[in-house]
Amino acid sequence: EGKGSTWEGGMREPCLVRWPGVVAPGRVESDLACAMDWFVTVLELAGAEIPSDRLIDGVSLTSLLRGTGRSPRDVMPYFSGKTLTAIRKGPWKLHLMSSEANSLNPWRMVPKPHAAPLLFHLEHDPSERFDVAHRNPSVVRELVEEAERLRRHAETDAPSDSGSPSTWSAAAVRFVRGAAGAGGSVLADR
Repeated sequence: EGKGSTWEGGMREPCLVRWPGVVAPGRVESDLACAMDWFVTVLELAGAEIPSDRLIDGVSLTSLLRGTGRSPRDVMPYFSGKTLTAIRKGPWKLHLMSSEANSLNPWRMVPKPHAAPLLFHLEHDPSERFDVAHRNPSVVRELVEEAERLRRHAETDAPSDSGSPSTWSAAAVRFVRGAAGAGGSVLADR
């Protein structure tokens, strides 16, 4: 439940930017962004091409930095190694599994499946204390479908020699099937 876990306390970090003449002093933004976005942002600002021979997970934050637009990132997958453990879209975050420290190696996180999906509204509950999945089944279904879309995208676009970054454990497949509800599965066995 500490740094490196998929809980907000382990993932949410401030970002400070100083760019005189572009970023106004004291400006505060709350848009979603992550470390992988800096690669694409720096390439765009340098006028370089974004590589097309591999899957690039980042998006450009240039318009956000310049104050001309919002972050284009609206979905954030959370992985522990190659296992998708949680997904965020807008204010909602769905935990498929939680990453916890390994007792033998506290720096190695181990995904642990939940008995049921955990859903949090981060604008109202940034500490992720109040699971609201039972009150929002349509949001759970939407996020499970988004997780499946990301998995398919990664399998389709990932270079064959690098392996799939979206390998899901059997426990995660069973868990997400449960999150999909009795109406059917959104995942197939792998």
